[in-house]
Amino acid sequence: MLTDKDMLEIAGKYLKKIEEESGYELMINRTIKKPLGNVYYFTTKLFFETLDPKYSPNATPFLVEKERRRILRFGTHYDSEQQYEDYKNGNYVTSLHSFWYPDEDRFSHE
Repeated sequence: MLTDKDMLEIAGKYLKKIEEESGYELMINRTIKKPLGNVYYFTTKLFFETLDPKYSPNATPFLVEKERRRILRFGTHYDSEQQYEDYKNGNYVTSLHSFWYPDEDRFSHE
């Protein structure tokens, strides 16, 4: 089982991956502890420092699972809290790239 420190390290690796694609420096600006793991919200450092909307990312929160050592990327289609509850209850519909496995640096639908 991952510790909070382990989950934060995985979250950091995930943000680095997104940074490579986006070209923006990212930062975690909110963490919510849940039974399955931690949910991380993030933004660009430029938006955090300037509040200029042009630097606001189209970012959705993600869950770092304690037990399975993977990331679940929430979508934009509805509230992330409801998506977490749906996932916890086995009702979450995944896409081809819903999960990221940090040890293998790969996305999957399972």
